[in-house]
Amino acid sequence: MWIELKLYQSFKDEGDMLRIIQSIDEFAFYILRNDGVTRIVIRTTDAQAALFQTVKQAMVDVIEPPVLEYPISAVLRMGKHYALPLLQEVKASLVYKVLEQVNEDCMVACSARYRDESYFISRWITSKEHPEYSTYRQIMSAILSSESAVRKPSSNVSALIDVARWKLKRKHFHCAIVIAGKDRKTLKTILNALPEGLVIERYVKDEEWSSLRPKKPFMLSSKFCVLSDIELANIASLPESVADLRLVYGMKKTFATGERDFNA
Repeated sequence: MWIELKLYQSFKDEGDMLRIIQSIDEFAFYILRNDGVTRIVIRTTDAQAALFQTVKQAMVDVIEPPVLEYPISAVLRMGKHYALPLLQEVKASLVYKVLEQVNEDCMVACSARYRDESYFISRWITSKEHPEYSTYRQIMSAILSSESAVRKPSSNVSALIDVARWKLKRKHFHCAIVIAGKDRKTLKTILNALPEGLVIERYVKDEEWSSLRPKKPFMLSSKFCVLSDIELANIASLPESVADLRLVYGMKKTFATGERDFNA
């Protein structure tokens, strides 16, 4: 089903999306800029739609499936191995303020499905902690002394191992991330508002994205978007504040008058 999240004008981010992400199994989150106004649209299951009703300062409307076709889109991937997190804390989103400066229709979309990747992340950690286990190292150890073939990880590699261990313990999602708009200049502007470490994998023309879903490739998948709950909450995010943002706002029922109040 499709829902639209309409924030009240009194909205302040209190970590609602991270809390929802930690409870949900699959959803798609779309930030849409249409006719100078930003909308937050979500595709989810009937059973899990209720999670979005827990956002304190917002209302949820059920909507018809939108048509999400743009002249050019960019499919994103990780710049480094997915064992390495983009970041380790939820930060204020830059996307909404950047979209205020974009004078055209555009989109940020992220489709996520829960998948435990701890086995493959732990394998990456082991490959860095014990590089002698690789086939190349085993061959070298047969030629050279074992002491010369075995080396401790450098301080830089140890730091990478530490952050990978952090990600190992988090909840993981397979993700498909797309940004779309009128031209490549707009796409690069939007990309700069997303967490550092995401890069453009390919450009696509005249594609429709309402059915966007992640699909991990069988080969060469080390830079596929596998995100922790923290990383995902930095992309499927709500604005820190709605001040100075042109959004489709929610209206709260005032029982005393029967009217709807835009400033709930």
